[in-house]
Amino acid sequence: MKTKIIATIMLALMVIAMAPAVSAQPYEKAKSNYERAKNEYRSTYSDWNDANNEFNKAMSQWRGNKNQQNFQQLMNAARVAASKAADLMIKNMEMIRARIEASIGISENQKERLYAEIDNYINEIRAKQLNINNAGEEQQIRAAAGELHQYWLRVRVRLKQMTGLMMIEFTEGMVQRVRTIVGNVEAKIQLMKENGIDTSTLENWVADARLKIEVAEQVVAEAENLVTQINENTSFPEMYSAIQNKVRKAVQYLKDALNDLKNAIMEMKRHAYHVTIQGSGTLVAQGNGSVHLTGTGTVEIRAPINGNFIVSPNATVTTYGDGTKTLLGNGFTQYQGYDNALITGTDITVDLNGNGIDIFASGTGRVRLTGYGTYKVYGENRTQEGSWNASGITVVLETGEAA
Repeated sequence: MKTKIIATIMLALMVIAMAPAVSAQPYEKAKSNYERAKNEYRSTYSDWNDANNEFNKAMSQWRGNKNQQNFQQLMNAARVAASKAADLMIKNMEMIRARIEASIGISENQKERLYAEIDNYINEIRAKQLNINNAGEEQQIRAAAGELHQYWLRVRVRLKQMTGLMMIEFTEGMVQRVRTIVGNVEAKIQLMKENGIDTSTLENWVADARLKIEVAEQVVAEAENLVTQINENTSFPEMYSAIQNKVRKAVQYLKDALNDLKNAIMEMKRHAYHVTIQGSGTLVAQGNGSVHLTGTGTVEIRAPINGNFIVSPNATVTTYGDGTKTLLGNGFTQYQGYDNALITGTDITVDLNGNGIDIFASGTGRVRLTGYGTYKVYGENRTQEGSWNASGITVVLETGEAA
């Protein structure tokens, strides 16, 4: 029975980490759109192949007898084959667009930018296809087909980068989901400590999980670097395989981290403490200004702040480096000068003020960002990214909403 419970917890952790919850209906619709686009691409490929075969036949016939009739048939076949090639390029891009739509981990903002980029490519291809269809003389057909070919050589490099990007973003989404689970576990550990329970073993498991997450992040960064190296001179199959290998390595580290978390969750259950692993999210933010957070989970301050951070009395704070700590009149504590810090607790309040803010916030709650900087939030329902300014935005960790 115990083995079954352990397996169930591990499976639940893997499902949540590898398939972040999204609204089922839009995702199923996007997945259906991708399948339809893939089928249309295959059908168009068949049409292009037939047209290409007809072109080769016309070429062979003209070489055998170079009369005007055979030449005209060759030109017609060339025009049709080139136009069908344009159709195939468009269907290829529509398939990639649909795949992006169905991808988990890519933010809605980024999807919109990629859609616009692909739509622009499609419009350019259609314009060049029109030139092919309207071409009358041999030189016009050659010029129009050549222009299409050269444009496609440039565009397909970017499309290959997009394909690699989808893998990277999905894996990065997994990293942040595992980080969210860590935040929930750490908040519960803090509650157990406050109730006098020895949590040293739990803390060791979580520390091991954090180390594995950090290694996974490094491997994902290496994979992302490979994506940027894709160009017209690289072998895409070889590069794609290298990216896949990096992603598999990162996923294995995440699985190992989840195994540590599974052990921690099982031990917590033994003490009648239960960890909620759904309904939470992670915010990644960098910039200057102020950050006000209220909620449950973990806040990681990853770099020295040219300013300070203030924490409510019910939070546990671990600092690294040299700095000063000042107890304020309201019971809150101000920290200044530390290299980085880890803040954990239930229903805590954290305020950061200054320049060089670089944080992860995992769990549940709301975060108000004011000043200027960038953010990305991995919520239960969506992934969103953008910038924050003096007007300020509020991020809801659970849902991934920002307004």
